[in-house]
Amino acid sequence: KGPLGSGKTHTARILGRIFYDMGFLSTDEVIECSATHLIGMFEGHTGPRVVELFERSLGKVLFIDEAYRLGLSGEHSFACDAVGEIVDCMMKPRYHGKLVIVLAGYTHDVDLLLRTNAGLRGRFATEISCSPMSPESELRHLCGLLAKKDIELLGAKAGLDGDSRGALMELLAKLAETKGWASGRDV
Repeated sequence: KGPLGSGKTHTARILGRIFYDMGFLSTDEVIECSATHLIGMFEGHTGPRVVELFERSLGKVLFIDEAYRLGLSGEHSFACDAVGEIVDCMMKPRYHGKLVIVLAGYTHDVDLLLRTNAGLRGRFATEISCSPMSPESELRHLCGLLAKKDIELLGAKAGLDGDSRGALMELLAKLAETKGWASGRDV
């Protein structure tokens, strides 16, 4: 859980590689979806959608982005059905211990979601909090991305001089204060 661009998806991919390397998963593949992929439009459609996604995710990481939507009510009245089906699937021998499930979203929203169903919190006992990148980390990330494409940053292939570096750090710090800045994603 964490703010925009803090590395939640990237972390799930790393978890896939780690659990695959440890022999817990048959592949390091990550099945990415959002909560809307789980919620049906009509009564009785949600459960089969959840089960189908669990089937596709066997031996893999199931990454549910914007998971907080599963805690919404009102127009998303089938969200509770999705949460119930997730909890139910996690207990079934067919799926138990055979996939890794990552619920991702903003910290506060994920916390609220985990409170919507008593069984849900207990099945997601491990929490990973992602923090936004510092301007220094964002600059390193930018330089790394440009280097991969063999692009020089301000004419400096090996690095930036003090003035250029300072100006970019200041710009990145200002960007971090703007609404909607997604840290590493926007870099």
